[in-house]
Amino acid sequence: TLPEAGTDENHDALADCQFCPHFTYNPNEGHADVCYPCKTALTTGEISCAGCDPGRMKRKQTPDDNSSCVDCPAGKYSAKRDVSICEACPIGYYADAPGSSVCKSCGRGKFGAGIKVAPTTETEGCANCSAGTYSDREALTEFSDCTRCASGLWSNVEGATKDSQCRNCEAGRYGVETGQTSLDACLACPGGRFAGIVGANNLSRCRACPAGFSQDMPGSSFCLPCNPGTYQPRHAGQYCARCLPGFFSTNISRTTPCDPCPAGRGSTMKGSAFCPLCAKGRKSTGGTCEDCRQGRFADKEAQTACEECAPGSVAVKSGSFECLPCETGKHQGAAGGVACQDCAAGTFADTSGAVACEKCPIGQHSAAEGAVSCAQAVVDPALPAFRREDVTLLLGA
Repeated sequence: TLPEAGTDENHDALADCQFCPHFTYNPNEGHADVCYPCKTALTTGEISCAGCDPGRMKRKQTPDDNSSCVDCPAGKYSAKRDVSICEACPIGYYADAPGSSVCKSCGRGKFGAGIKVAPTTETEGCANCSAGTYSDREALTEFSDCTRCASGLWSNVEGATKDSQCRNCEAGRYGVETGQTSLDACLACPGGRFAGIVGANNLSRCRACPAGFSQDMPGSSFCLPCNPGTYQPRHAGQYCARCLPGFFSTNISRTTPCDPCPAGRGSTMKGSAFCPLCAKGRKSTGGTCEDCRQGRFADKEAQTACEECAPGSVAVKSGSFECLPCETGKHQGAAGGVACQDCAAGTFADTSGAVACEKCPIGQHSAAEGAVSCAQAVVDPALPAFRREDVTLLLGA
């Protein structure tokens, strides 16, 4: 062996090597460590040792008889020399070959299951860490030694060997429990909130939608801006409020109530992004457009008031954009008329748009209402004289 192994000054000559002292030995060349203990090594520089080596046990009680040694059976081991019995591998270990001086440890992602005493294979001596857990260490002795995936993470893999095999709860979800085994264990952020990160581990990581935004879908990773025609003044809103009739908004992400429609414009529906011009025959009132009532009209768009029909014309229907002149035989003497009246008997109107009917000239008459002209009067000669006189006086003949 070499004293003070590892320094340059002790590696430049064979004389630097020293003999193993009494009760030790070394069967290997180039050995840099201390020699192995051996009770039967009575001289210095021994290269062998009588008795049973590690991995073997005595079959007879003769220490210096190597033929009396046998290999430890699979599943057992001996780490010391000259043992009388090999020991079963402890929990978390196994020995898959005879003559083992050490047991192999359960690998990463596994733990000592204790299924069988003196296990000879990894399957007999070890079990996988269950889904939702992992182990980056070897030789675990029980299931509780497996590390649970942290909150906000989950894993459906058995025998996971590293924490990176735990998967994040996706954006829009969060997990509060450790050791979860599926994505379903990740809870959805409620409506009005969102999580733009993965691996959220608390409801507080679900942020409230800011004013001007909303989100009605649970488990969302973002909030939607309020569209034109809507607004949201509060945080954590699930829906954007629609503008009321008579109001509008052209903004995105609006946080204040909508603007009233300007004069001459109006909206009758909720959620308007603009106010159309009031059409002909209509006027604006309180942000909405309404029909001109009978007897009134609006002959242009964007009117704030309707005009009365002039005498001699009428608007029979509401929502009129023009007034129609009274037909011949009819008249309307007042403004804002809704219907034309027939000329009374004895009067006539021979032009349209009459304000008043004219009396029939002397010697003419109109017996029916709504006359457009007067007829020449005819006297029956057979009438009595007083009747003729009455007629003469009446007609002025």
